[in-house]
Amino acid sequence: MTLQFHLHFRHVLALVPLAALLAFVPVAVHAQEVPVLVLSDGDGFWEAKDAADALLDGTQTYLGQAVADGLTINVYSKDAAGVGFREGTDRLARLLEALAYVADVVNEPGELDLMLGASQFDGTGALATGGPLFAALPVQNGTAFSRLQTGVKPFANYAEMVLTFDWGWNWNAGLGNPAADQLDLRSVAVHEITHTLGFLSLIQSSGASSIGGGYSVFDTMVAKGDGTLVLSGSPPAFTALPADLRSDSLIFKGATARVTYGGVYPPLYSPGTFASGSSIQHWAEGITGGAVMEPRYLTGVVKRAFAPVDIAVLRDLGYTNADTAGSYQPCPLSAVVIMSPAGDIDAVADTVAVPLRSSVAFNTGVDCIAATANTVTVEYFINNVSKGTSQDAAGGFPVNIVLAPGDYTLRAEAERNDLAGMVQAERTFTVNEAPPIPQPVLAVNPATGPVDFGTLDFGASQDRVFVVTNAGTGTLNGVASLAGDAEFAFVGAGSYALAESASKNVTVRFTPPKKGGAFSATLTFTGDGGPVQIALTGTGTRTGFLNCAGGGDGVSWQRSAMSDALLLAALMGLLAWQSRRNAALHRRG
Repeated sequence: MTLQFHLHFRHVLALVPLAALLAFVPVAVHAQEVPVLVLSDGDGFWEAKDAADALLDGTQTYLGQAVADGLTINVYSKDAAGVGFREGTDRLARLLEALAYVADVVNEPGELDLMLGASQFDGTGALATGGPLFAALPVQNGTAFSRLQTGVKPFANYAEMVLTFDWGWNWNAGLGNPAADQLDLRSVAVHEITHTLGFLSLIQSSGASSIGGGYSVFDTMVAKGDGTLVLSGSPPAFTALPADLRSDSLIFKGATARVTYGGVYPPLYSPGTFASGSSIQHWAEGITGGAVMEPRYLTGVVKRAFAPVDIAVLRDLGYTNADTAGSYQPCPLSAVVIMSPAGDIDAVADTVAVPLRSSVAFNTGVDCIAATANTVTVEYFINNVSKGTSQDAAGGFPVNIVLAPGDYTLRAEAERNDLAGMVQAERTFTVNEAPPIPQPVLAVNPATGPVDFGTLDFGASQDRVFVVTNAGTGTLNGVASLAGDAEFAFVGAGSYALAESASKNVTVRFTPPKKGGAFSATLTFTGDGGPVQIALTGTGTRTGFLNCAGGGDGVSWQRSAMSDALLLAALMGLLAWQSRRNAALHRRG
């Protein structure tokens, strides 16, 4: 007996126009021969190559298994250590999570083998590819479905499911949401795994089978917009027109899908230009409610769980135990714990900044998916008034508010965005009033001027004491300064730092010069409540020896009308005295 089998890949949703994306199809071969893998790059272009990606020949590496609801999926890789899903731990963790999720939805006991084909790195074609093997039968879902139904491995040396990823794209392999320019690895993995279960079409642009004969169960439910199936007869044959496959009006005529989709058949992707590997086997873009199996994938988008219509198709394909509610649910929240404020708060001003922080816990005692970043929202209420929300679990769900002194009740409500149910916690606390703000006040005695230092002879000096006092609270910091004539100067330092009620004497000395004269200055004190400015005055007398030359120190004697008269009178007096003296001497002689 001669057996035929085919490995059929379908690409992931597209980032770019779909014409450049690939579909993988091994052609029919004898059971004892090496299968052939055929690459499809649009209508009419075929390239055959060795289909070793599915072969369990001892060159593969066992990476682990995903187990859910009695279904075990063994994962193998063709990559070398450190490559693809063997690089780090995050990539494999996301794949195993996706497999466990799909297995839980399918809800069929058994065992399957998944081969991870040799990784790609060019980042120009398909994001990822996936599909099952096909035997030479008129209608089938592929080898994954067959093994689950019969419990027998269809081809002993081949995995039932094959996935290949292109790591040249910017992938998010973490638990958190992808960045705006990243593709979500787990979302894409769920999409490709679903293709391996039989959510795919073998119809080419001409209507012929892409494996040379036979169609998928999915194909038998593809219909035109008027409800006419595109395949008919037994074995099925394509009876529509090729143009119908490009009509933008194909529908999936599955009974469960119709009920789930509101009583109408959900639309399939059938663009005006046939996209090999994408047309027919995806939902129409923007399908109501969104779905994992849409044809295009946007960066920054998360689709890690099936829409009801996705699960309905699995039931129509024969996975009758598939749970339309998605039994593999996220772990429910068990508690939210308020971390901040931890207690009462002492204000230091009229208001105080209060950081609100919390953490959440999950009920992991049930079969569930652990929480991921941005899947929990915490909302804070102060005295029953909402103060904001946060999804930043790593940051403690931060919300920052400002409060005045008073008594408050804080309530934190946490809810998963992907699961019903809310938990909450409350805490009361008080914002204590701030102590009075220290307010120093500058006081100076005497506080006003002018302050006269009197009239002083040369060589004398006069001190005046000014008392600086802090008439307020806190610390009074300031400095005394002089502006004006240099005959006024400080005796000692002019700066001060005064505690409440403390005082300091600031002494100013006036020292007139030899020439004398009138002098003035302004004394300024700085500090809170200041500045205080006081006018200073002082006079120096004009005393000293004669200096007829009019230069140097002392009092100069300079000619004037009066000075000439005085000098003449003095000389005449001297001459008269000399005349009398001479006369007396003559009489004696």
